[in-house]
Amino acid sequence: MSKDTLKLHVQRLRKRDADSFYGLCLGMLSDGEVNQTEAEFLLSWLNARPELEAEDPLIGDIHWKLKRVFDDEVMDDGKALQLLKLLTAYTGCPIADSKHDQAVSTLPLCDPSPLIEFRDKTFCFTGSFSLGERSRCVDILKKFGGKQAKNITLKLDYLVVGHNVTIDWKHQSYGTKVVKAMKYRDERGRPISIVSEKRWLDSMRLILKSKKEKA
Repeated sequence: MSKDTLKLHVQRLRKRDADSFYGLCLGMLSDGEVNQTEAEFLLSWLNARPELEAEDPLIGDIHWKLKRVFDDEVMDDGKALQLLKLLTAYTGCPIADSKHDQAVSTLPLCDPSPLIEFRDKTFCFTGSFSLGERSRCVDILKKFGGKQAKNITLKLDYLVVGHNVTIDWKHQSYGTKVVKAMKYRDERGRPISIVSEKRWLDSMRLILKSKKEKA
């Protein structure tokens, strides 16, 4: 087997594992709760695939938090709820019987959410926006003095994640742009802020409100 063929084979296996992990999470959430047996199985599954979390920082974060859940080998109701929220955030799916619309995962967003500055700052957009077409987001951004970046770079200031989950995010609700931004932020120490569409809009509303009060 050639090096290129082997590399392609490894990539396919990792994608299969990532899809399998997503499916496991959906299965665990199907009844609206996570029990200790399910959590222990997921932890064991991840322990056997260390290369997966190296490729995907979100999965790595879930793995680390799962280990913390079982620090004392017991998962109480509080930890079960914490894990339920964690997996719900990862999949971007509402908890069973929830009437809320499906929204993009909040897991990779900066916490606490930063104060957003616009003048001469660069913004990249990913996902589907409740505001409408992405071109509209760019037009509004320019009115506040911000600049658009079409791709994730080391010089990026903000990645804005759209509220709505699209069909393109069927297996990974956070998208490849978010993963790349996370790696730059967490592994290379770049000051890239990952923020929600709501936070982005709220920041602009605060600016407009401040201007009205000063007028």
